Amino acid sequence: MRDSNGNDHQTSVIGYDFLTDLAVIKINDNLKPITFGKIENVRVGDISLAIGNPLGVGQTITLGIVSATDKEISPEAYSYQRYVQTDAAINPGNSGGPLVNSLGQVIGINTFIFRDYESNRGSVGIGFAIPINFAKKIADELKLKGVIDRRVSIGFSANRILYGENRDQVGLFIDKVDYSDTARNEELYRGDIIVAAEGYKVESLDEIKAVLIKLDLRAGDDIKLTVVRENDLLDVNLTLGEV
Repeated sequence: MRDSNGNDHQTSVIGYDFLTDLAVIKINDNLKPITFGKIENVRVGDISLAIGNPLGVGQTITLGIVSATDKEISPEAYSYQRYVQTDAAINPGNSGGPLVNSLGQVIGINTFIFRDYESNRGSVGIGFAIPINFAKKIADELKLKGVIDRRVSIGFSANRILYGENRDQVGLFIDKVDYSDTARNEELYRGDIIVAAEGYKVESLDEIKAVLIKLDLRAGDDIKLTVVRENDLLDVNLTLGEV
């Protein structure tokens, strides 16, 4: 790997996560690392600087402000998490570079921009970065395991059902709960109708899985399910199990 001063460094890949496009690389030299900020200290209106090599022109730094710190993106390709939004110019080649605050601390990893596909132009002032706390979580897991294992067990089966007085509401009818599963699911019962997971409306098991991906949950993590039980709306807890 070559740094901004033109010096070459021997590197090795510790691990790579395909979903977030993040990797941990070991550099076999004693370099001074950049410091990390804390996402909880970032505020809308804070100065943000995007560092990278956009369009192959060499290292650049663009200045902007933080527009949002917990932005959920609507396109399905980016629905797995929330982002730091900035109006600092981010172009192809900025991806993977740091988004830093006025103290030079990393607050995110530059990822993508909204693009106007009709004109094939990037949308001005709408860039997104993976929050540093999320990136650190991925990096720590890659350093420990070398891979990100998002496989989990929920310990029940369910099917889409129409319910309500006029059968005009959609939910997931639990037809079987396996209490011997690795998941801790003792608060669930056969006949419960799941209508939401962590506040997100769900109408299929695939949509529950999408919520798990969005929140980047793992085996051992807890998730709140909202169920209809005997006409009452209840919140119950589920601890995800290992596969």
